[in-house]
Amino acid sequence: MDKENKVYVPKNVKQNLEFFKGFGVKELIITGIVVIISALPVFFIYKYVNQALAISLFLIIIATTITLVTKDNNGVSFLHQLKLVIKSIIEQKKFKYRRK
Repeated sequence: MDKENKVYVPKNVKQNLEFFKGFGVKELIITGIVVIISALPVFFIYKYVNQALAISLFLIIIATTITLVTKDNNGVSFLHQLKLVIKSIIEQKKFKYRRK
């Protein structure tokens, strides 16, 4: 059994360090990974295509990532909600009823 699940934590009490509302260490790590992955393609765009395009693309990637991983008041991010919707669509069962 997990020790974390034994105690009820009220909604407004933060369990982890948050830099701003809904954005904590976990979200910062995810954003950092995205920045590292996107740095190489953006560098090639910067070097060979257009500098302004590369800088704009890099800032858009960072802003989008922060927006997608920031949690709302209920503690659920947009990406997590999207995962739940896709899971419910995939697992949706269809029952065909016949009238007798």
